Amino acid sequence: MLSPFIHLSISLFCIVFTNTIPIEALHVPTFYCPRTKKVSRLHFVVLLIGGFIFSCLHHLGPRLTTFPNVLEQELWIAMSYYMMAGLLLSASIAYFLSILQIKLQGSGTVVRILYGFLVWLVLYALFLGIYGRLKLIVLALVLLRQQPDRVFCAVDWTKFIPHILD
Repeated sequence: MLSPFIHLSISLFCIVFTNTIPIEALHVPTFYCPRTKKVSRLHFVVLLIGGFIFSCLHHLGPRLTTFPNVLEQELWIAMSYYMMAGLLLSASIAYFLSILQIKLQGSGTVVRILYGFLVWLVLYALFLGIYGRLKLIVLALVLLRQQPDRVFCAVDWTKFIPHILD
């Protein structure tokens, strides 16, 4: 009964603490994230562009498909905007914070208060993006109820993929 919980705990531990590869290893660990000494500004630019493209894909949904009712369509659009705002705000403010952090040495209390406020604003924007994403996942699962029964049948891929080794 505890097996999934134990497996999830071990996986999360590996995500957080695996940053080296042993010399005798035959493969890269499943969860490998090397430690970086410095986060460059390119990371923030990639986050901004990736977040924008990912959010734009979610805005295509209401235009390419039909929803059971208008409320679900409007909820999808609103949550797409939440997700876009959260990703773009958090990445752009974090970029500004990285610039501001360099100028903080020996600064007054006003700059430090501004810095603290911006940190909380980043956390709020991240929460906004995560909230929008979770609502989109729930809405996508709820929208499965309208699909016809033949959608849930397994596809026999052997009809479409040739058997090379037979």
